[in-house]
Amino acid sequence: MADTVITITIPDAQWSTVQSAYAHTDAVGNAVTINGDYFKQKWMNELKAKVKSYDKGRVSVTYSTFSPS
Repeated sequence: MADTVITITIPDAQWSTVQSAYAHTDAVGNAVTINGDYFKQKWMNELKAKVKSYDKGRVSVTYSTFSPS
């Protein structure tokens, strides 16, 4: 099976808006650098979580009626 490639292009004029939207600080109060790698990892995590949630919803468990006496 071939891989699916998804490309996101954000114009330079809008990149500062994206950085501002994702801006936050780490546990010690330092500003986190929002760059292409950060953005890619953020969206990869989002996709993985969505697929995991979907997979969990599809799992079905059936129980036998066995009851020892």
